[in-house]
Amino acid sequence: MAHELHKKAASQIKGEKCYICGKKCTSFCDSHSIPKFILKNIAESGHVYLPTATKNQDIEVLKKIYKSFPGINEAQLFKNICRDCDNKVFNSIENVDTTLKPFTNKEYSLYALKILLHDIYIKEYCCCLDSLNHLELTGHGSIHFDWLADIKDMAGNANYYIDALENHAYVNHNVVLDVVLEKKVNFACVTKLLLGQSYTGKPIYDLYDYGVPFGFVYVLVLPIDDNHTKISMFYRKKHKIYNVLKNEFDDMTLEDKLQAISNLIIMHTEDFTCTKRVIDKLRKIRKIVSEEVSEFSIEEYLQRIKKLNESKINLFNI
Repeated sequence: MAHELHKKAASQIKGEKCYICGKKCTSFCDSHSIPKFILKNIAESGHVYLPTATKNQDIEVLKKIYKSFPGINEAQLFKNICRDCDNKVFNSIENVDTTLKPFTNKEYSLYALKILLHDIYIKEYCCCLDSLNHLELTGHGSIHFDWLADIKDMAGNANYYIDALENHAYVNHNVVLDVVLEKKVNFACVTKLLLGQSYTGKPIYDLYDYGVPFGFVYVLVLPIDDNHTKISMFYRKKHKIYNVLKNEFDDMTLEDKLQAISNLIIMHTEDFTCTKRVIDKLRKIRKIVSEEVSEFSIEEYLQRIKKLNESKINLFNI
């Protein structure tokens, strides 16, 4: 039954127009937020693992409902743009040569747009799925106003990037980190973080004030080949509220920056793919993995970071 609800939700959220060009579309592209050439570098027998694989669930539930072991062609999908836009807009960033070079506002803008389109699609899917499930149980649907607020924030940011593209321009960003490690890591991440506090606990956003439009910090971890991994962390210059985070990172060593990014990813998102080796490590700290950190006090938040540091788990070293 749950599997059928998932299929029904996917069908119901299918739009009629491409999100980027606005043209009518009957067959949307199976786009990937993480480029396929990156996914292949951490795939095992053609599959990758998602953090949901650490959940205490039957293996069939993990496969069918949580999609915890997707094949490369199914991983990190979004289906709200046409094939023409997928090729024209994103093709320039999906290659080894570009990924090895220092990124510019072009690459930051296109990856940020990818992330936002993916997350809009996933959030709309979750809203529809939850409503269908509620309808099945109670006879009437449901609306998550906080989720709708999330979609509104993401859409506002995505439209800003799209408007810039239409004017043959790119959005300006502040860069927290842009580096290529001379090794391959065992996970890949193309995601955004919405932070209520900085890494050291300084206040940033009140995450329950839905009247304030939120901005995001974008994080990229791209294992390029056996000897190189690209890591980038950035945000729109307009969102100066994140300058406090940048200042904190400016005072860190590279080793400490990587540990901090690992901790932030583990606490704030399950939107990354990895190998079984990483999953086995994450199972040991399941209670810390992507908990609802918005409900933490600053003291609890800092305590979580301390526990992660004491666990000696760093995604970049697994």
